[in-house]
Amino acid sequence: MAGDQLRVRRFSPVDREYPIFEVIDGDEILFDLSKTDEGVAEIAFHAAVSGRVLRLQEVLAAMSSAQGMLDSDANASRDG
Repeated sequence: MAGDQLRVRRFSPVDREYPIFEVIDGDEILFDLSKTDEGVAEIAFHAAVSGRVLRLQEVLAAMSSAQGMLDSDANASRDG
């Protein structure tokens, strides 16, 4: 892997109710986590994942972090 740890970055397209959170290794986006407009969680893999070996704990931690951000963002949207 390029980096020591995967990181999560928020991406907010204007045509979606929920933001997209990108899981990144170095400068490469590996996959996106988001929810559909109906609130169903989804993951979209990028080409950078093809043929890569990723540490399971890092992937799970990144997914957990992104899910927490999604849930937090959804709760803030309802409360605001």
